[in-house]
Amino acid sequence: MWADLPHDIIHLQSIGAELGTTFYTQRTDAPITPGRLLEIVTNRTGLDPALAEAAFGDYLDYAQFAPEHIGGYNYHDVFYWEQRMGKWGYQKYQDGDFAHRMLMPFNDRGLIELMQSLPYPLREQKVLLEAVLATVPALDPERLRGHVADEPLRPADVDESPITWRDVVAARPHLRPRVRRAAARLRRRAGGMP
Repeated sequence: MWADLPHDIIHLQSIGAELGTTFYTQRTDAPITPGRLLEIVTNRTGLDPALAEAAFGDYLDYAQFAPEHIGGYNYHDVFYWEQRMGKWGYQKYQDGDFAHRMLMPFNDRGLIELMQSLPYPLREQKVLLEAVLATVPALDPERLRGHVADEPLRPADVDESPITWRDVVAARPHLRPRVRRAAARLRRRAGGMP
């Protein structure tokens, strides 16, 4: 899937934005049951109860997935957050991360909680998502040239510096303490060399 993309792109993965835009639109007031969860996942009704039990029979107890445990959020959204983002979304991110740099701008609990705090009609209209996207600065067409061309630029044609570990740490500041600890361990193993 990612083989034809240039190695030096930054892929902004939008997984999580759907939490602010009501991804599951077929909502009911039906109680949370294995059958209802299977309906959400498959977007079909009237499925075999045995299939629902096999798919989600243990899940409700294991995840404590009940209204009193999900903080007042709509269970459709929490289920999306746990199931779709936690399984399919993670796999997509992991696959892409092998080929190039992936960032998930919506993977932030504070932002997700903010998106969830909006009334349903505003979420359905994607008000917050549109506001966030409106803040993205215009991209320089020259820098974008190789990333939107029919054929990717060959490395010799690209005048950008390769992405280094310093770039990754700068983009992901939460990694700094880990990098410092790892560097300290390496220095200790090397006998105190800088």
